[in-house]
Amino acid sequence: MIGIFCFLSTRYAQFANKYIEILEENNIPYEFIFWNREGEYKGGKENWIPFNEEVNSFQPFYKKIFSFIKFSMFMRKKIKEKKYDKLIILISQTAIPLADILLFKYNHKYIYDYRDVTYENIKWYRKLINKIANKSCFTAISSKGFLKYLNSENNYVVSHNTRNFQLLNIEKSNANKIRIVYWGMVRQLDFNCKICDLFANDDRFELYYHGAGYHNELRKYCEEKKYKNIFITGAYKLEDIKEFVKDTDIVLNLYENDKQQKPAMTVKFYDSIMYDRPMIVNKDSYMAELVSEYNLGMISNLENDKWIDELYNNYINFDYENYEENRKNIYNNILKDDKEFEKNLINFAKNEQ
Repeated sequence: MIGIFCFLSTRYAQFANKYIEILEENNIPYEFIFWNREGEYKGGKENWIPFNEEVNSFQPFYKKIFSFIKFSMFMRKKIKEKKYDKLIILISQTAIPLADILLFKYNHKYIYDYRDVTYENIKWYRKLINKIANKSCFTAISSKGFLKYLNSENNYVVSHNTRNFQLLNIEKSNANKIRIVYWGMVRQLDFNCKICDLFANDDRFELYYHGAGYHNELRKYCEEKKYKNIFITGAYKLEDIKEFVKDTDIVLNLYENDKQQKPAMTVKFYDSIMYDRPMIVNKDSYMAELVSEYNLGMISNLENDKWIDELYNNYINFDYENYEENRKNIYNNILKDDKEFEKNLINFAKNEQ
């Protein structure tokens, strides 16, 4: 039996489904232990074991510390009770409180999924993360941009932020303005206010935000500023994304280059490729390197007052023939990585050692 452990709630850990689906497709028994921190999981799966203590995921960590300690004890108790043969540890906040168990009791009998660099500026934390990575059967990374935080002796496999990835061609609705659309959690409020300021009341563009998070604060900001071409809708269901795509000319995959975001690969990066829509990404990010290499869209320069004019001209003159060719190339490279990840996961699960 394999135990899958995750510090996040299922709402913010969709990547857990990648492991779960592969294990289920290969009839490999597992249990999924996670923090049902927002109460979204209502039960129904015998092998899903939630820790039911609700907290606000957006409040500072120090306000969640006691709940985090209780969840850590919950995980350790389950490992002791169930005596899992192997473990899959999703993200660093799950791994750190289990470090002694991983390093001494499950040496090379666990997979470590590394996709968060929030606390890597803390020397002891980063050192411990590398120890955990070194003792894993393999370490799955969601972005090669994370490699600078891990030392070279680790065994890495890329696990992309997507599952059942395919190329779709969804026809666009007609519009007389360029529609720039964001979907996902609305974070980095100040940065998104800056984006709204940039596009505000420009007759060439309409800007849409779909998603929860700081959506109410962003909506209030735009209403106070009397921005007429910016629309903020709030929470949505995953099946709504295909409807958003119909009314999308450019995917807004634009985040501030903080330590956590700069090396990351977002789900919208893959959505943009899958749904055949060019994207905007921030300069100097790892995603900007890929967008430039594969001609997948536009790279922002928000410090340049004339960038919005450059964006307009780049979109009007966008080379779609080259885009389609490169879209297929990166798609094939992603599939290749995914097959390698799946092969490693199945070998890990089925190997008796």
